[in-house]
Amino acid sequence: LHAALLAAHSGSARKAIKHLLDTHQIRVINSDQAANLLGEEILYEQGGLVRGFFSPSNDTTYFIADHFDSSTTPSELRGLIRHEVGVHAYQMGRGNAEFKDILRQLDMMRRAGNVAVKEAYARIPAKTDPAFIDEEALAYLVQHSPELGLVKRVVAWFRNVLRAMGLGSWVGELSTDDIMGMVQAAIVRGAAVEREGAGRRFEAGPD
Repeated sequence: LHAALLAAHSGSARKAIKHLLDTHQIRVINSDQAANLLGEEILYEQGGLVRGFFSPSNDTTYFIADHFDSSTTPSELRGLIRHEVGVHAYQMGRGNAEFKDILRQLDMMRRAGNVAVKEAYARIPAKTDPAFIDEEALAYLVQHSPELGLVKRVVAWFRNVLRAMGLGSWVGELSTDDIMGMVQAAIVRGAAVEREGAGRRFEAGPD
C-alpha cells in the first residue's frame, strides 16, 4: 500500500505524500495493529471495512493495508489521501491562536447580525454538542459563503497549517476550491475525532 499511495500521485503531490510517510505523519499498518488501536468491532462498522483513520492521541493518520485490494483505483487513493490529510491538518491547527481568533471573529459577526452567519447557525441541528456549534457553522459558511472575508481567512489559515506539515510545494498547486473542499470536510468530520476519539473517525470501503 505504501508504494501504491506514492504511485497514485505525481510531482509535488508525490513529494508531499512521501514526506508524510517518511516523517510518520502517515503510517501504513495491518488490521491486527489497527484492532489494537481501535478495537476489533470498529474495523467493520457501517457495513464496510475501515481503510483509514486519524488518531488524535499521537497526531498520526493510519491506513490499513489489508483493507485495500486490487480494485482500489489511483483516483480513490488520491481522494482518500486528500481527505485524511485535510482532517489531519484540521486537528493539528484547530488549537492554534489563528483558528481561535477566527472563531472569535465568527462570534462577533453572529452578534452583529451578519445574515450569512445567522443562516449558518440556523442550519445546525438542534442536538449538536454546544462545544462544536461554532465549527459546524464555520463549515457551513465555507461551503455556502466562499465570498466572505472570514472564509478567505480560513483558507489562508488552512494553507499555513499544511505548510507547517511540510507540504508547501503541494499547497501551491491546490486551488482555492480544493482547499475549501478539504476544509469543509475536515471541520465536519474532524470534529468527530474530538467528540468520539480515534475509533470513531474513519473512512470505510465496500466489503
